[in-house]
Amino acid sequence: MELTAKNKSFSKKEWQLFQYVLNQQAEVCSMSIRELADTTKTSSTTVLRFCRKFDCEGF
Repeated sequence: MELTAKNKSFSKKEWQLFQYVLNQQAEVCSMSIRELADTTKTSSTTVLRFCRKFDCEGF
């Protein structure tokens, strides 16, 4: 998945996720949705919504 903020509309929480994923790519690959949500102080629903913005079918 190519991560680029170009033409994306992020909420404040989604922007936090974007920054974290961008800076911690290797770590994120082995995390569960719940772990990522807890680490970024977001919800699992926010993580899934964020993933859909990049045309992912799931986490």
